[in-house]
Amino acid sequence: MKHIRITIILSLGFLFAAKAQSVEDRKNKIGIQTGFLQTYHKDVNFSPLNNTGNGYGFGLNYERSTQKKHLIFSTVHYYESVLTSKASEFFKYDRYLLNFEIGFLFHKPLPNKNLRLNLGGSFQSRTDFMDYKDFKSVSFFNYHGLALNSRLEYTINPKHSLGSALSVPVLGVLVRPPYTGWDKYMIENEDNFTKVLYKGKTTSLNDFFGYNWQVFYNYQLSKRIGIQLQYQLRYNKTKQPSKAIIANHQTSVELNFKF
Repeated sequence: MKHIRITIILSLGFLFAAKAQSVEDRKNKIGIQTGFLQTYHKDVNFSPLNNTGNGYGFGLNYERSTQKKHLIFSTVHYYESVLTSKASEFFKYDRYLLNFEIGFLFHKPLPNKNLRLNLGGSFQSRTDFMDYKDFKSVSFFNYHGLALNSRLEYTINPKHSLGSALSVPVLGVLVRPPYTGWDKYMIENEDNFTKVLYKGKTTSLNDFFGYNWQVFYNYQLSKRIGIQLQYQLRYNKTKQPSKAIIANHQTSVELNFKF
């Protein structure tokens, strides 16, 4: 989709924007990630059934630490999976998930020098698309807007560290179909489907609730190369235009490079 190509191009541009930085500083980090996704999905707009499934995907992460230990970061992740219901083994549909985020976190000094706390915000663009192929219907749960972010990391020694991060959307555009299926608006814009995925209404915590919680472990193989193991829980819920819940359990591994 055009939206995916544009997002990846913008993200890659941001990822490599700081390449002119001296190698000696090693303030920048780029990570290549791959992982496994377990999903729970319920969208009363289409069906009252509880659906589950597994999937896989990949991602690119960029992080820059300033002299004052503030953080600039950017991520782009793509996952796809197949969901089904216990009510019928023949009820299957495809799910495509694209997440893009760019943000800035201020460093908050703590008495313990091994602890690093960063607080700030980000812009998020989340496209979550369901294709009910056999039923000639589609649905989506998209959010494009602002979020509050926090991150806490504990350095055990120069090679090992543990951390946790939390992100909560607070104000943005929620995009949900009035009903599933190819309505007149979708048919008129089927050659420009990006327009459909961005047409929504401004929302806040009263109409939409979600969070993304992560825990991670870092191991430095060398001064430049490291590995990160990560578990992530992403939860989103809304009643617009009818009840929908999506919960993701994601485990992933990342190979990262400092420069």
